[in-house]
Amino acid sequence: AYEISTRAWSSDVCSSDLEWFGELRSYATQREGAEPDEQDERFAWEHHLRLECLSPFEAGNGRTARLCLNHIRVLRRLPPFTFDGMSAEEYWSEVDSFRETVMLPRWEKRGIL
Repeated sequence: AYEISTRAWSSDVCSSDLEWFGELRSYATQREGAEPDEQDERFAWEHHLRLECLSPFEAGNGRTARLCLNHIRVLRRLPPFTFDGMSAEEYWSEVDSFRETVMLPRWEKRGIL
């Protein structure tokens, strides 16, 4: 369990953490016509994991993050993500790893934790 102060959800922090969401349309436009590849896969998962780690909603953060993931994947002509071949434990392990290695250091640097 991670304890994040209420400052984490100030408009400044949220807007800076969500700025990368504006990249979605420009990314899709830049990559239009290109064959789907590993770059698309990474982009989709990074955006999914960032939203999952921010957890801006009281409920439904995982569903919303997976919807974002699949939206990007479909835009880039990749198959939608399903849990086939991946257990919930493996999924949450990936989310936790991203939170600990990417998001927590950013939040600590900003004095949010």
